[in-house]
Amino acid sequence: MDLHAHFQVLAGLGAATLLAAWLPSVSERLRISGMVILLLVGFGVYYLGVPLAWPDPFWPNDWTLVFTEAVVIISLMSAGLKIGRAYALGHWRAPARLLLVTMPLCIVAGVLMGHGLLGLPWETAMLLGAVLAPTDPVMASEVQIDPVANDDGQHFDPIRFTLTGEASLNDGLAYPFTWLAVLLAQAGGRWGDVDLGAWALDKLLLKVVLGVLIGYAFGRGVGWLLERLPETLGVKTRDGFVAFAATFLTYGAAELLHGYGFLAVFVAGLTIRFVEESYQGDKLKLRLHDFVAEVERLLLAVFLILFGGAIVNGLVGGLMWQAWAFAAAFILVVRPAGGMLALWGTDIDVRERWAISFLGIRGIGSLFYLSWALVQTDFPAATLILQTLSAVILLSLLSHGLTARTILAWADPSGEEEPSYEVEGELARE
Repeated sequence: MDLHAHFQVLAGLGAATLLAAWLPSVSERLRISGMVILLLVGFGVYYLGVPLAWPDPFWPNDWTLVFTEAVVIISLMSAGLKIGRAYALGHWRAPARLLLVTMPLCIVAGVLMGHGLLGLPWETAMLLGAVLAPTDPVMASEVQIDPVANDDGQHFDPIRFTLTGEASLNDGLAYPFTWLAVLLAQAGGRWGDVDLGAWALDKLLLKVVLGVLIGYAFGRGVGWLLERLPETLGVKTRDGFVAFAATFLTYGAAELLHGYGFLAVFVAGLTIRFVEESYQGDKLKLRLHDFVAEVERLLLAVFLILFGGAIVNGLVGGLMWQAWAFAAAFILVVRPAGGMLALWGTDIDVRERWAISFLGIRGIGSLFYLSWALVQTDFPAATLILQTLSAVILLSLLSHGLTARTILAWADPSGEEEPSYEVEGELARE
């Protein structure tokens, strides 16, 4: 073992992730996303020669699967803990429209462009459309709601709430369509050999319902323990890692019980937050959110540094122009058009509709689904789909990261921006 290289890695990653502690404040002043800064850090770390696994930018699928899985479920718990009692059922209409209209349109567009523009076989095109379906709760964290700002119900931010709800739910709802791509690949690309009825009943209906029910049950259980144990037995905890433990417990149990773990984790976080009796008076639940949010930021920093290094080391090198055209069309045309169509006729201000439609950030969740599918079975042109997906994520990082704060300020008619909980922190709330 080369100890010198080992210590270089530790020092390099330590310095880079230390930067992440100040990124929210720095990015707020620069009015660009901290993700762009971390991506540039990844470029720099590579050029400085820090001996990470740069020679091969194509990680083994099982490595990618485990890492992205952990990041996404932590982000989903964080998102669930942000949403409290101030939000009524009617507030979910806009996210529901995006799930029912925009998400299927993005899948269809991804499949058709993948087959027609990139020349992918139907099973691989189906996989590309499916993995691009979900917006990303990890990379969208900077445009999501503050966990306490709207608890009084006096100010509802439709942009942040809609983006939070959409990213939290569609990360679980993309699973059935990724399953469909896997089944199609196992059938050799022949639709006639795929049992669509069994897929709809099991992968589309049963696993979704089980995921929601299991998440609700675990969320109620953890919420009850947090609320009742101090009253009945005098047993208290002040540890934020309760949310971390609940994340992995819920996810693992849901997958073992044939449900979708992503849905279960988000519903669990939402339920823990919703069953509270006094959120403002109980700082523990603020601590729960803050703990998982900090872990999420740390893992995101590591991912972006590695992703930046992989990009400059050839991850998208030699990619044909059709793949870049696909990425640009998907980010700049398909998602915005699908979002505006879904939100047509709502009472959301037109500027806010444009902001919601444009800010459909793609990222780590898509990489999870791709690696998961490639672990399940072989797909033709797997390298091309990875490179194309990486191009989409890179374009999303740059286009959304450089414009999101400006768009949010432009779209808010009052000119007010929701405060950043990442900057203020728990001490500021107290």
